[in-house]
Amino acid sequence: MKRLAACLLLLVTMSPAFAVDDFDARLLRADEIKRSQGAVFAAELDALEAADARLSPRQRQFLAYLRGWQATYAGQYGDAAARFGALLREAEDPLIRFRSRATLLNALTLSRRYAEGFDQLNVLLGEIDTVTDPGARAQALGVSAQLLNQVGKYGESLRYSTELLQESKLPWARCGAAQLEFEARFKSGELTDVSPQLERWADECALQGEGIFAGLLRTYVSRLHLQNSRYADAINTLEAHRAELSAARYPFLNSDVASILATAQLALGQLDAAASNARTAIDQISAGVYTESLTEAWRVLYQVALKRGDLQRAVEALERYREVELAYLDDVGRRALAYEMARHEARAKSLQIESLNRQNQVLQLQQQVAEKNVAMARLSIVLLLTILVFAVVWALRTRRMQRHFQQLAQCDSLTAVASRLHFMEQASVALEQLARADKPAALVVIDLDYFKSVNDRFGHAAGDDVLQRAAFACGELLAPDQLFGRLGGEEFGILVPGSIAHAMELAERCRLALLEIHFGVEDQLTRLSGSFGVAGTETCGHDLRRLMTDADTALYEAKRKGRNRVVCHVPALDAAARLRVIA
Repeated sequence: MKRLAACLLLLVTMSPAFAVDDFDARLLRADEIKRSQGAVFAAELDALEAADARLSPRQRQFLAYLRGWQATYAGQYGDAAARFGALLREAEDPLIRFRSRATLLNALTLSRRYAEGFDQLNVLLGEIDTVTDPGARAQALGVSAQLLNQVGKYGESLRYSTELLQESKLPWARCGAAQLEFEARFKSGELTDVSPQLERWADECALQGEGIFAGLLRTYVSRLHLQNSRYADAINTLEAHRAELSAARYPFLNSDVASILATAQLALGQLDAAASNARTAIDQISAGVYTESLTEAWRVLYQVALKRGDLQRAVEALERYREVELAYLDDVGRRALAYEMARHEARAKSLQIESLNRQNQVLQLQQQVAEKNVAMARLSIVLLLTILVFAVVWALRTRRMQRHFQQLAQCDSLTAVASRLHFMEQASVALEQLARADKPAALVVIDLDYFKSVNDRFGHAAGDDVLQRAAFACGELLAPDQLFGRLGGEEFGILVPGSIAHAMELAERCRLALLEIHFGVEDQLTRLSGSFGVAGTETCGHDLRRLMTDADTALYEAKRKGRNRVVCHVPALDAAARLRVIA
């Protein structure tokens, strides 16, 4: 999302010479310099606005578009969306409406109004083939490619950026297309190391005065150096072009540069420089906005504090890092969900239009039948086949949607781990397989201690946050073959293939991880804890219900003995069961 503003593109290139009262030429000139000469652009808009009485309606609308672009670039997304919404309703020039929709798409996405943004994307893609103006087409192709990058549709994004690179001769459009292409290749993992082509594009865009695109390309070069453990090269790449990067005056780019420097300096042991750049990266990002660079910066501050032995700052930075990382991942998920919803809505509308077209065809066939009785039998057969094909297509698509929603039901919506039903189903299957292979397994049941008091004292929002953090802390410790699910309320379950000793070790690590979680108000932070019950197939067989019963028995014993401990169920050696308590 952070690079969407770089895709706000110009319409055409005009000669700098114009008469004082030639408002069309002045508007086009302002449009041309809006990214490269920000102060001159703003002054020209003020002068044109002062001459409002002498502007034609179309000139006023063009000026309103440029004001909306200016608001978007400055981060005033609400103002920008209002201006573009008015232009979409009132502008008579279809080109102004088209450009307004393209830039509105940026403003909506930057302000995290993803559902509205992707609705506009669907409309824009439907209109793009009707537009012949090179600048407007370039703007729409660039915006489309950028948004598709943001939802991980890198193949589709490459299609639009490649098309833009092939058809446009405008320097800014070519630089924008190159930046989008390398972004898609980098994020998809296709680009694994620095290429001469990437460096050439960065240098060429810098020479063309496209500082933002050149800067973003240089960040990809540095990140590729980081991936290949060439930390000094990553630093040198950015430091060699520091003046160029600063001149772009783009906060997200500045944050990116600072976070990359901080990561490389941390790897080289330059702790003071790493901490300074990490704080710079954080300061560039507005409150409420979460980016990958912000996440990296907090991780660096955590690692620096840890290496310095400042445990209090390390814990504070770690908590902030986890909070920002979860918010960033949530933002990515909401963005992807909005895209899928918009795509499904577009398909639904397409089906609705198709249905109306089919209905019109049916009416036409019926009219022909009434007029030509001779062809009635043939037309009736065609009509029935048409309805049958439509019904089959509708049934197939409905089936696909049902499968999609079934997948959603398998995941607990709050903690993102398996739901109880899905966990029980998967655990039963796994136990059957292990039984056939004569391999052991164990079940760990976790109950968060005094969880009801969390909701009572701090509210359900705090309780939800504790559940999410607890699930995240335990989930990080699990191997790929271990099943993790929420059994209900504050209770979780883990099925561990292997010995009961292995399960006890995992449970202990989870118990310690929960103790790292604090909640409550700042001056009265409370440490989270959990009670663990463990039961293994070595003593009760591969029956899931028996495992659940024995693990619950151990859990209740852990609660009875004071909570915050791991208890393993041991079968009775004589008349009664014994329970071995660990920590």
